[in-house]
Amino acid sequence: ATCCRRLARVQDYVFYQKNPILPGLYLCFVSGGFYIFAMFAFPFLPFHPDQPWGISSYHKTNAFIVIGGCLFIFYRAMYSGIITEQN
Repeated sequence: ATCCRRLARVQDYVFYQKNPILPGLYLCFVSGGFYIFAMFAFPFLPFHPDQPWGISSYHKTNAFIVIGGCLFIFYRAMYSGIITEQN
């Protein structure tokens, strides 16, 4: 019974109370995934705007803008409050 109560308290803390666990995991996954993409995929992108199969160089810049917007929206949503049935 004590183990079940502890597990219920941990579940309540992780999923229903403000804590740094899930936001930290989200930031690690998003920033880590983008870092891996930027390090390993960017060198293989064909930046040849004069060819029909190539892409323009602004696509690399746009990737940083999009990930920055994603992290900014996450930051704003993180401090917006708690979702309840009333709102």
